[in-house]
Amino acid sequence: MRFILSVSLLFSLNVALAGETVIKRLAALDIGSGKTRIEVADVAKDDGKLSIKKSYYEASVDLKLSEDFKFNHNKFSRNIQTEAFEVLRKLKHQAEKFGPIDEYKGVATAVFREALQLDSKNTELFLEKIRRELKISIEIIPQEAEGDLGFKTGIAKSGLKADQVAAIWDSGNRSFQISDEHNIYQGQLGASLVFYLMIEEVQKKSLAQSSSPNPISMDQVTKLIRTIATKIPPAPAWLTEKISTAKNNKVLGLGGSDSLFGLGKLATESFSLKLDKIWKTIQELAPLTDAELKAKGYSQPDRAVTQLVFLYAVMQHLGIPDVTFVPILGNTQGVFLSPQYWQVWKNK
Repeated sequence: MRFILSVSLLFSLNVALAGETVIKRLAALDIGSGKTRIEVADVAKDDGKLSIKKSYYEASVDLKLSEDFKFNHNKFSRNIQTEAFEVLRKLKHQAEKFGPIDEYKGVATAVFREALQLDSKNTELFLEKIRRELKISIEIIPQEAEGDLGFKTGIAKSGLKADQVAAIWDSGNRSFQISDEHNIYQGQLGASLVFYLMIEEVQKKSLAQSSSPNPISMDQVTKLIRTIATKIPPAPAWLTEKISTAKNNKVLGLGGSDSLFGLGKLATESFSLKLDKIWKTIQELAPLTDAELKAKGYSQPDRAVTQLVFLYAVMQHLGIPDVTFVPILGNTQGVFLSPQYWQVWKNK
């Protein structure tokens, strides 16, 4: 497991100022389909509004829940449950180094939504063990809520105001959301699912026999783009209108270094990901083997090209000419800024 840490050595106590501002030290977790993230921060409530005063610690750990779910007949195996429990235990131990935590709150996303539908008893027992033994409350949230968290996180991380961007795009392993303050476009595809589409539907291979689609022909790239377009909704009017507006038409893409947007930045050498440049890069990279892609700096060479194709396909389908990459570890800041998830803010 690989931890990505951002640590501050400063500590502060919970403070109440003149009965108006209350500050709590909170730990938020974003449990995604491929990674689990945590952040510890002081969060203030002032006149009913929440703000992040200081972040002390961030970590991201690879936890392949999506892959386990697929290869274990649409339920979580005992092995992945044990691994997840240990990941959370270690993350909590690290968080406790930054002083007493007033509350831990986790949100679980796409793969848990599917698991709850297909194997509710196993999934609920899994989360109950975490609540009972680690004292971490984890809530499986709907995709609409995930889009809202992505929007709040994007605004917090970018430093922009809500009316300065057209939309914020948050893409995971099994779903993606593109949101503004009032609307959420929901896509039922993610990096892992597109990877499977390339191997199983386009190349007509078995995942048990083929661990990588590379090298990929341009004919296969074109077929994958067409397949993706059939599996996501058309562009909503609100998004088309915002993108076509000359002022404040920027779309932000959130993710880590190995996300769609992080790969786009590596491939194009720019935080501004333009459609034509992405296409040119796909043409250059598609014929390469895993070894050749790894030599170029791609840490997950088996998925590098399919992720870039996914990025290109969605942008083309929705009429997005360029996306600005905003690096984040997860949507923890959105969780901090959403009072409905926290018991500490009840009746305050």
